[in-house]
Amino acid sequence: MGHLLEMRDVKKNFGGVAALKGVSLVLDEGEVLALVGENGAGKSTLMKILAGSLEASSGEIFVNEERQNFRSPQEAIQKGIRVIYQELNYYKDLSITENIFSGRLPQKRLGRIDWKKAHELAAEALKEVEFEIDPRTKLHELSMAQKQLVEIAKAVSRNNKIIVMDEPTAALNDEETKSLFRMIRRLRERRVSFIYISHRLEELFEVADRVEVIRDGMYIGEMDIRDAKRDDIIRMMVGRTIDQLYPHKTLEPGKVIFEARNITGGIVQDVSIHVRQGEIVSLFGLMGSGTTELLEEIYGVRRREAGGIFLEGKEVSIRNTQEAVKNRIAYVPPERKVTGLYMMQSIKKNIVAPSITELSKGWIMDKKREVSETARMMEMLEIKAKGMDAEVKSLSGGNQQKVLLGKWIRMNPKVILINEPTRGVDVGTKSEIYKILEDMCAQGVGILMISCELPEVLALSNRVYVMCQGRLSGELKKGELSQEGLMEYAIGW
Repeated sequence: MGHLLEMRDVKKNFGGVAALKGVSLVLDEGEVLALVGENGAGKSTLMKILAGSLEASSGEIFVNEERQNFRSPQEAIQKGIRVIYQELNYYKDLSITENIFSGRLPQKRLGRIDWKKAHELAAEALKEVEFEIDPRTKLHELSMAQKQLVEIAKAVSRNNKIIVMDEPTAALNDEETKSLFRMIRRLRERRVSFIYISHRLEELFEVADRVEVIRDGMYIGEMDIRDAKRDDIIRMMVGRTIDQLYPHKTLEPGKVIFEARNITGGIVQDVSIHVRQGEIVSLFGLMGSGTTELLEEIYGVRRREAGGIFLEGKEVSIRNTQEAVKNRIAYVPPERKVTGLYMMQSIKKNIVAPSITELSKGWIMDKKREVSETARMMEMLEIKAKGMDAEVKSLSGGNQQKVLLGKWIRMNPKVILINEPTRGVDVGTKSEIYKILEDMCAQGVGILMISCELPEVLALSNRVYVMCQGRLSGELKKGELSQEGLMEYAIGW
């Protein structure tokens, strides 16, 4: 019996650059194939070819042993293939129902839309992904995690036989991730197949049947997940051994550099926390716990109803982001492409953005310093690009994240607030970012971090504040940290 999907020796050239140098994969009915590789390895290019968004330079694609030549995403969808990209595609001002059934809403006679039936069908699709919500809700009212679930429900509603998921858990917390895995297992029983792309290697052992590794546009190898070891996958991905992904923290934190006292606003109720020099403190909680809202109230993105911010024991006024920057408090947001970076601007313009006043003479930018400071940050952070004038949108996710960190490191912050420091970056870049955070600690910077990756929280944090329903539910120190302990506080036990 043949394979449900087979891609043979697929190559893709962009001008004189070979993005894919001959990659093959097979997928059977009811199978989950994990496709892994560092950013820039060629995963996205291969999936865009499968989705009909790109045309291969050479190679063959077979679905149910029939050769295909997809010239558009619509042709791929008609053959039962759906790609859910990391950057979601949705209509923010339309309802969940309208997003799920975009272009195919059920109709009554005379072409009128049957809204009752449409909402019923949308509710059924949402039930498949364990998302209970009124399907008439507008997309802009949802969190990133909820929008992701709507996108998956859209794929389920089309009865797709092959679903490609690109970093599907990047915006999901631990409980939501478990729910996603349950959904994948149910769909597998209905003979739906998945190509699962994720940098979170721990997930592969829970959800995948096989893992295939590509590197530098080439097929490296594959293995049954039952025979796979994490270190072997990493070695195949990066071409070298990573003995220790996380740094060994030996620094003792210094004096208290930052305090937030009795912060109240929106869901956040009377929260007090502090961070010492050279310390990484994490905020952990399930979706709706208030962790992100707390960071944004500290930074001045959201209005704070009560409470004060203190730096080195002195209260400072932070009513907006400009005042936060003035007091050398930096914020790395979770959605770098939306609120963190100017994607159409150069690396140089992004790096110096928070420091324009410092690097200007009157109204004129000091071009020499602009260039030298950008070059210094690119070298320090090992940002890979054609040059400092390259547009940020042209960079890999890992290099974009380094630019985002670089623009704030450049301003020499006292405190840096980081929401998801390694979202959507590969394992090699994660290790590099952890080293950057360690270096910042060595310089006396205090770091307040949110991460939905529990292994990251456990490995990096000196202390963890846990939030539940807008309030602090616990504080755990390094020697007390465990996944079970964090989850107990997070759910309010």
